[in-house]
Amino acid sequence: MRRIDTQWTGRAQTWRLLTRPACLLMVVLLVLSCGGASLESKALDRPITVDGKAEDWRDSLTYFKDAGIAVGAFNDQKDLYVCVTSWNQEISLEAMNQGLTVWFSPGGAAEKRFGIEYPLLQDRLGHDRQGAKEQGDPLFAEQGTVSHVALRGPGVNDRRILAVPDVPGLEVTAAAVNGSLVYELKVPLVKSDQHPYAVGAPAGGAVDVLFETTSIQVLPVPPGDEGRARGGGMGGRGAGGSRRGMGGGRGRGMGRGAVGSGSSDAETGSSLPRIPKPMQFTLKLRLAP
Repeated sequence: MRRIDTQWTGRAQTWRLLTRPACLLMVVLLVLSCGGASLESKALDRPITVDGKAEDWRDSLTYFKDAGIAVGAFNDQKDLYVCVTSWNQEISLEAMNQGLTVWFSPGGAAEKRFGIEYPLLQDRLGHDRQGAKEQGDPLFAEQGTVSHVALRGPGVNDRRILAVPDVPGLEVTAAAVNGSLVYELKVPLVKSDQHPYAVGAPAGGAVDVLFETTSIQVLPVPPGDEGRARGGGMGGRGAGGSRRGMGGGRGRGMGRGAVGSGSSDAETGSSLPRIPKPMQFTLKLRLAP
């Protein structure tokens, strides 16, 4: 696995030693180099099964320190395969309990042209109600339950929920394996009559990919509780402050009981649990020809 540290740690005092032309040159170089993380998709050289396991990706993941995730990508002439893994418990919990949206934008990340939101809270709650006991398996696999995906864009409020099998060419799954997140996605590259939902870039092209966990509604914070927030319907932790609740459905921290239920007052020093900041990470992806 390759590791990339995207954080710039230069010292401000250095600027005093530079001439004006040198400063201008360095500013240009910094703008170019800080345009976001980048990754080259590899030509598909192996069969990949979208099953929530990372075995197919062991030698093909790049770790991005600042984001706390590792990403890998393969493509052929028709499809793009993406894998996201994370050992950060906060990110894993957010992705599995609140959802992860992967945006594809050939014209730049700000465009948010086509997004795939998965897993969905409605499926997660339904899975919890079924009383699943196994942890570490792909979402809902053991129950045989059909999971859903929200297809977003290009409009800001465009969001269509479909059963995953009803989206031609799309395969997606997410799982918590030994406390870490494994997310796999297969999506068509080019939109067509057969594949109306696609990345929007051909093999050999480029696309900005934005990974973001679903934000939760924040209610007003009473005076004296600044730094903490009330979550509307989804707690930041499972019952009793447990970090479980990824993959196999053991979490109980969403839509349960009173608002903000989770850690006790003794654990947090307040009746209001801390709500993690949603993750947002943009990657410039170059597709293999």
